[in-house]
Amino acid sequence: MLKISEILRPIVNATVEKQKANDKWVNSTYESIKQLEIDKRGEVGELLVEKVLLALGIEVESNSETDRTKKHWDIRDKTNNKDLEVKLATQGQAETYQYEGFERDRDYAGAILLAVAPNNVYVTCAVKHKMPFERENSHYTLSSRKMHHRGHGTQYKWTLYQRDVEMREITTLDDFS
Repeated sequence: MLKISEILRPIVNATVEKQKANDKWVNSTYESIKQLEIDKRGEVGELLVEKVLLALGIEVESNSETDRTKKHWDIRDKTNNKDLEVKLATQGQAETYQYEGFERDRDYAGAILLAVAPNNVYVTCAVKHKMPFERENSHYTLSSRKMHHRGHGTQYKWTLYQRDVEMREITTLDDFS
C-alpha cells in the first residue's frame, strides 16, 4: 500500500530545490539570519546597535523588560540621553523591508532601522516626530507613504523599499556616525 509520506516527500524536496535555485539568500553573506525567528532577528539588531554605539564611545543601556506593555525603548543612549527603538528587517522578494511593531504612544526619541540584504546592511536613523504615523511624508522615503496601522491594537508597520535604504550602507564604524 502506498503511503502519503512516499508521495509527499519527493514533492517537498523538489519544491525546496526549486526555491533554492531562485533564492538570492542562498550562499550570501547574511544567509543564516533568515533561519532565525523574528524575535531572535530583533535581538541580533539590538546587539549590533549596542556594540556599534559602544565602539563609537557612546554609553548605552539595554532594556531587558520583556512585557511589551511596559517596554518603551530598546536601547538608551546615556551619552546623549536618548531612548531608541531598534528594528531589523530582512529584504523580501520585492526588495522591500517591513518593520513591525511601531507604537506611536511609546516614549522613545527615534528608531534605528537595520535593513539586511543578502550581502549588505543599511541603517536608517529615524526621529520619532518625523516618522509617518498618521500622514504621508517623504522625509525617509523617495515617495510619500505613511505607515500602515495594523487592524488590531496600536501597532504600525513601516515598509521601506531598496531605493529608500540603499544610500545608507554601513560597512565601517565611520559610516555609522
